[in-house]
Amino acid sequence: MTEQLRSISRKVLVHKEKLRRELGAGALFSTAYGNVGSSIYYGIGATVAYALGATPLALMLAGIFFIFTILTFSEAATMMPYAGGTAYYTRKAFNESVSFFAGWVDLLAYVATIALSSITAVFYLAHFLPFLKEPVPVIIGTLSFSTDPHVLAVFMAVFIVMLLAGINIIGVKEAALFNMFFAVIDLITQALVITIGIIVALNIDKIVSYAAMGPHHWPTMQQFIYGVAIAMVAFTGIETIAQMAEETEDYKKKIPKAYFMLAVVVLIISITLPSIAVSLMEPPVIMRDWQVNAIAGVAFHMPDITLFGHVIHLKTILGAWISFIAVTILLMATNAGIMGVSRLSYSMGQFRQIPSFIFKLHRKFNTPHIAIGVFSAASIMLILSGIFFRDIFLKLASIYCLASVLIFALAHLSVISLRIKSPEAERPFRVGLNFKFKGKDIPITAVIGFLVNIAVWLVMFMANSWTRVVAIIWVAIGFGLYIYYRKKYSLPLMEEVTIERVVEAAYMPLDYYDIIVPTLGELDASMIQTAAKIALRDKSNVLALYIIEVPMTLPLDARMQQEREKAEKALDQAEMIGKEYGINIQAKIIQARLAGKTIVDEAARRRAGLILMGQSEKTRLSDIISGKTVSYVAQNAPCRVFINIAEKA
Repeated sequence: MTEQLRSISRKVLVHKEKLRRELGAGALFSTAYGNVGSSIYYGIGATVAYALGATPLALMLAGIFFIFTILTFSEAATMMPYAGGTAYYTRKAFNESVSFFAGWVDLLAYVATIALSSITAVFYLAHFLPFLKEPVPVIIGTLSFSTDPHVLAVFMAVFIVMLLAGINIIGVKEAALFNMFFAVIDLITQALVITIGIIVALNIDKIVSYAAMGPHHWPTMQQFIYGVAIAMVAFTGIETIAQMAEETEDYKKKIPKAYFMLAVVVLIISITLPSIAVSLMEPPVIMRDWQVNAIAGVAFHMPDITLFGHVIHLKTILGAWISFIAVTILLMATNAGIMGVSRLSYSMGQFRQIPSFIFKLHRKFNTPHIAIGVFSAASIMLILSGIFFRDIFLKLASIYCLASVLIFALAHLSVISLRIKSPEAERPFRVGLNFKFKGKDIPITAVIGFLVNIAVWLVMFMANSWTRVVAIIWVAIGFGLYIYYRKKYSLPLMEEVTIERVVEAAYMPLDYYDIIVPTLGELDASMIQTAAKIALRDKSNVLALYIIEVPMTLPLDARMQQEREKAEKALDQAEMIGKEYGINIQAKIIQARLAGKTIVDEAARRRAGLILMGQSEKTRLSDIISGKTVSYVAQNAPCRVFINIAEKA
């Protein structure tokens, strides 16, 4: 009689415990620099529009408050190393409604950075595609007209967002080494430009002289205040490190270290590059010709130098290289924005802050395709408004800055509140410079940071009607959706809704198995049978290990129901095979980013003596991915690996 497969509700373990946290300070820095470092490519042009010749001073003042914000995030992220960033901090400091507000505003910041980074990438791409910079005459029969490069740039940016959204829906993995490589290349490039600029171009006397050259070169006090406010856009994106706290190795030390590295590098770049820019180009020139690609303007205006008798045309060499690097970094920032919006929306969905259909996973790709589509569409709508507004670059910078400084203000306020509510909580990194308030230590930098960011937010909100309208509509839609959803399902507006969390492997007992049989998809029955035969002969234990690979668009502990059901079915089959041979096969499900590293770590942790793996012909994408996993395990496993390569039928 055939025994029927039974459905067992197994615990899904998350490959993220302390021993398996993978991101170090370097990886955190490179990822964050990809976001914050990309801001300088549009930050200078946006700031010059208002601060004129005082741009270096405006960015210097904004940089001081940037340090205050980094201190706040260092304390919050090491105290609460969980996904969600400010949305999570406000949940613990205040209530669920404030948490939703923070998360929804953060989504607006992601939507804005997707739009701003993509269109700025197109402006730098114009170095290689002249039709994005100059009108092109078109003659079709008797009809003749010239193209509008601005409109073409808008549609090119829309195409980029659609392309990257599609890639993220498919679930192609982001390569950490790829990001780190280009972050390092960009850093070296910036260092080279700064070094050359300081030697051959920096002119402090010229910068100072702008103060006496009238309103086209030096701002009024009102313009300067707005310039300082918009300069904050050059320092946005610093929440990236906090968002990755869950996956950080030794987060108590590595997060503050990564933030320190980021602060030093970004401050140096954000003060020196604008100084070099206004030394080479007067503010009216930047505004007229280089506002949307100011760093390319710096390269173009570099003087020729003579080295060992040879004349080097710096603008020819640096112009193309900087444009290429700018496009690369800005595309990475666009992609990071899409990934960020998908992760954050999924996290908010898990806390029942937005309807479940928004963060529903794709049946095939296991990515939150609706969330990616919805928020990418919102970015596209912002970009398309550029058809009607020629200053769309400044408008996008304004809305990005508006949302970001409000998030910073809420982060500062959360740290202050938690110092009062939970003074005894562990704080691996604790901000110094405190004053006493009702017997509690309150960080002065957080108080100043909160007040300054709120002031900047008010300036940005009141000064630009387009920004104000977009922000009001966004918040109104969000709260309307939140209240309707919560009322519909009788959920409290102010209280956190308890959700089912995935059990972390760090709290599971350690058992030791001699043989591990991992699988990523359908069960390889022959491998289980081989393991069973060996177990019978050597009296070994067998572990059937199912790996659910989580795409980068989702948090690591995402509940992937369809994949979980496949895992249950595969492990049921493994246990059935074990019964046929009279052995007890243990079963385990782990969610992880990389299957190969998870298998190797599990083998080392359990002191396995053998890993049995199957590999099919590389006829499909899934087979190729599986092949990479097998190769990684074969090269890095701490024990013997037996690979069964199936022959093509």
